[in-house]
Amino acid sequence: MRDYCAVNIAMRKGFPGAKPEGFCFWVFDLLGARACDEMHDLFPGSGAVGRAWEKYRARLVGQGASLFDEVE
Repeated sequence: MRDYCAVNIAMRKGFPGAKPEGFCFWVFDLLGARACDEMHDLFPGSGAVGRAWEKYRARLVGQGASLFDEVE
């Protein structure tokens, strides 16, 4: 796992400080996020993080992950 993230800034998202999708995916990977997890964006701003989360979850489901809690 990389301990840094190098992505272009988010341009013209209508909100200063909007997070780029690549940065969001990097954070989700660092956290070990699973498709069955919930994400609550406490500071929604532009909504970019919420949209990135839905895209990330869809990608995981496309790879065969479950949307339901898994017993390990």
